[in-house]
Amino acid sequence: ELLFSEGVGVEAGLASVADAYRLLESGLAERCVRLLIEIETQDLAEALREVEDIEVLLDKALLKVPRLLHGVDATAWPLLELS
Repeated sequence: ELLFSEGVGVEAGLASVADAYRLLESGLAERCVRLLIEIETQDLAEALREVEDIEVLLDKALLKVPRLLHGVDATAWPLLELS
């Protein structure tokens, strides 16, 4: 709330479905300038499943905030290319 009140553009990082639920429950999601879906697993298939689960949840919430997929090491470029 403090960052929003100071006019700071907030990007929310989501590393899991649980993070997405927490963001939606907070009531702050619509105020974010972007959502970073940041999956840390090195297994691409697992990372893609997690991304899909998060995106389905955000879509069901009708959240229209821009999203950026962000992997780590082995998944960095494959997830970025899907953005």
